[in-house]
Amino acid sequence: MDNTVVRPGDDLPEGIPSGIHIQLSFVSGPERGMIKRLWKQTTTLGRAGDIAISDPAASKNHASLSWENGSLILRDLDSTNGTLLSGGRVWEAVVTNLDEITIGQTVIQVAILQEGVSDDSQGGVVVESVGDTTLPRPALSPATVKDLNVSRRHATIEFMGPDRVLLKDLESRNGTYLNRKRVSVAPLKNGDAIQVGSTTLNFFVSIARNGK
Repeated sequence: MDNTVVRPGDDLPEGIPSGIHIQLSFVSGPERGMIKRLWKQTTTLGRAGDIAISDPAASKNHASLSWENGSLILRDLDSTNGTLLSGGRVWEAVVTNLDEITIGQTVIQVAILQEGVSDDSQGGVVVESVGDTTLPRPALSPATVKDLNVSRRHATIEFMGPDRVLLKDLESRNGTYLNRKRVSVAPLKNGDAIQVGSTTLNFFVSIARNGK
């Protein structure tokens, strides 16, 4: 399984701005389970694309994702079988957080995260790092979720070690759900869906090892 990232080379001075994190999670198809983070301003998808898709319905250069004027743009590159965005065929469209791109039998969920100043008056999920002090330590301020059904301190994501991350409910009034099941404490893995109130968040993390 290939979970590497697509990084810009020296000949690609332009890319996705710092503070914008765009991650692709392959939820079905031959590459199911693969996770890619986008770095280049434009990334192609297809059998011969920057991100290779071995689905037989994919063209060599099937579609592209471009960061333009603060938005992620999906374009179909005259593919044989077409490109779907959240169920509808598109030629050019703006992609929003948690939209799904479909190429043949391959479904790709797009997570778009933007760093910003959190507002403690809103509900949220607190990210904490505990245990192994060699782990990167995320900021302890809440990840703001503007949802009336989310408690002010609803849940935590705790980094216990290089391969152990826990989701904990903080006695929230409406509960915390992991992959549609209510939990009090549960381990997390990449691609898991966390639901707080009416909001669903997809969990992704990449921890550098051996200085890489």
